[in-house]
Amino acid sequence: LEKNVAPNLTVLEKKAIMHTIHPLIKELKIDVIEDNVAQSIVSAFAIRNIGTVGGKQLDLMAQSVAQDLTEQFKGFRLTEIVMVIENGAKGMYERDGDLTTVSVELILKWIRRYAETTRKEALHKQRIHEEKEAEKDKEKDRALGELELKKEINRVYAVFLTGKPLNECVNTDYYV
Repeated sequence: LEKNVAPNLTVLEKKAIMHTIHPLIKELKIDVIEDNVAQSIVSAFAIRNIGTVGGKQLDLMAQSVAQDLTEQFKGFRLTEIVMVIENGAKGMYERDGDLTTVSVELILKWIRRYAETTRKEALHKQRIHEEKEAEKDKEKDRALGELELKKEINRVYAVFLTGKPLNECVNTDYYV
């Protein structure tokens, strides 16, 4: 798959495209989503050096984020969401006025910001790359067809020069 990724993508955009090989949020069971989100939240707290989160608070946060993911971001991949939460905690999607904490609201903001910027741009660049590759494939097929036609014309002409009638020289797979 990595060979098919557009070459002009940034590292983050390449990661966004590479995450598309995993199942969609809507294809996963809620407990799998909650478990992964919970681990990401714990990582976010550690990255932000806020302290620890656990127990009921962690469960409620993970459940809330997982519920929002299944409703609003079901076309995303779980690995992508995990990456966004960790990158958000590192400040990659931070804006003025954001608190330096980790909350359900802030996690959802990070996901939206990621979707509006990195993901959107990566998918756009990838689509353009795939269209160019498809055009190259069409051109290769056209050139190959032209070469085959020239070979057949030369073959028919060579047989015709031996004195055979044209209708006997022509291969029935090609129409004159």
